Amino acid sequence: MSSKSFVNVDWKKLASSYDTTFGTKNSEGVISHPTAKGAGNWIIDFVTANFQRKPLFPHCRNRTDLVERASFLAGLVLGIRLG
Repeated sequence: MSSKSFVNVDWKKLASSYDTTFGTKNSEGVISHPTAKGAGNWIIDFVTANFQRKPLFPHCRNRTDLVERASFLAGLVLGIRLG
């Protein structure tokens, strides 16, 4: 609609709104934007947030068993793909 001049878009205002909503400022004031990988990781973490992680080996507390999480994601992807 903008290309046909039905709507005028204030691109500076739109960019500023995007920066304040999705961007993060560091200590120097430089704004960094989210990446596709970061967005994908956020979605996976959000969808599988309530899965409890159990120790894979009792003597190694820092390793986790993510079998339930991986199984859920595989089923979700297959369901979306085949459904």
